[in-house]
Amino acid sequence: MRRTMTSFVKEVSKHIQSKKAKRKVEAELQFHLQQTTQKWMETGLDEEVAEQKAIKQMGNPVILGRDLNQLHSPGLLVYGRPLFIQIMMSLCVVMVVNIFSLFPGLMMNDVARDMIYGFIAVLTLFLYVFLGKRFLNALTHQVLLKSLAPILIINMSLGIIGYVMMYAGSGVTAENGQLPLMILMALNYGFSSIIDSISFLPEILKIVLLSSVAPLLLYVGSRSRRKTVEW
Repeated sequence: MRRTMTSFVKEVSKHIQSKKAKRKVEAELQFHLQQTTQKWMETGLDEEVAEQKAIKQMGNPVILGRDLNQLHSPGLLVYGRPLFIQIMMSLCVVMVVNIFSLFPGLMMNDVARDMIYGFIAVLTLFLYVFLGKRFLNALTHQVLLKSLAPILIINMSLGIIGYVMMYAGSGVTAENGQLPLMILMALNYGFSSIIDSISFLPEILKIVLLSSVAPLLLYVGSRSRRKTVEW
């Protein structure tokens, strides 16, 4: 399938996060391709063949786009994106639960309440995968892992600190241990009720599982249906 110079440039630039860098890269690529095409035409090739050779010399646009994105990375805006997604997701889930709480008759019914929490959990799972695919798909594997690490570290730290304070401490220390655990549950509100209902799991394993769900789902979403193009 014949690719044009414009389509190649657009394919490369869509993997670049910074809007300012995207415009700059598009202009530079367009200029470089035009220059290379002209050189091939000077060897006797017609314009169409020369353009295709110039495009082929540039390599895979997906890999090139991700490499250029690394050079023009917006820094904390990229690395903080997964944590921002988790915080916003938690706030949204809390809002949904509060809306349902306006109907006490519904929430007092055990079956209805379990169905509501189950629906919220499934919807949260789906949204994490979707948001990972939508906002993290263009990140390279290395950048993705670095950006997901803060979520896992924060979650695990809150869980372990709270667990140690509650079960190894006494008095006020044990009571204060509830705070980091409550923050952990708030950050993972969509999953906490489901994981907490798994009675056969030790508390420490529940903490590990709860801490890992969000980054794992974002990772799965970001790697799903990655677009690969052969040139």
